[in-house]
Amino acid sequence: MSNDYKFLVIDDGKETGIREEMKFDWSSDQVLRRTTYLPSTGINETLDANKQFLNNGYSPSRDLQHVASIPMAVIGLWIERYGVDPTQKGNEKLLARLLNDPEWSELRTGRGVLQFKE
Repeated sequence: MSNDYKFLVIDDGKETGIREEMKFDWSSDQVLRRTTYLPSTGINETLDANKQFLNNGYSPSRDLQHVASIPMAVIGLWIERYGVDPTQKGNEKLLARLLNDPEWSELRTGRGVLQFKE
C-alpha cells in the first residue's frame, strides 16, 4: 500500500494563524501531525490594536495591566528560533526578555520594563 497520502486539513489557520494538518502513516501505524504558522494572519491588526491599547490597558482596580498582545505567527517564529514556546509556563524569563527587547516593542501594550517574579 502506498505511503504517499495527503495530509488532511484540520484547521486552515485563517482565524488563528496556525494551520493544523494530519495523516495516518500505515507503515508505522502512527498519526502524523503538521503545524504551520502563517506569517501574515492578524499581525497588522494586532499591532494596530496594541498601539491603541498603549497606556490604557489597566483593569478597573488598576491592580492588573495588559502588557502585550502576541500574534500566533510571532509565537511560531519564537518556537522555531528558540526551540521552546516562551508563552508556556516555565518560560517566563524568556518571554520577559523578548518583550523587553526593542525588536519586539510593537507587541507591547504597556510601558516600562517587564520582570518575572518567582
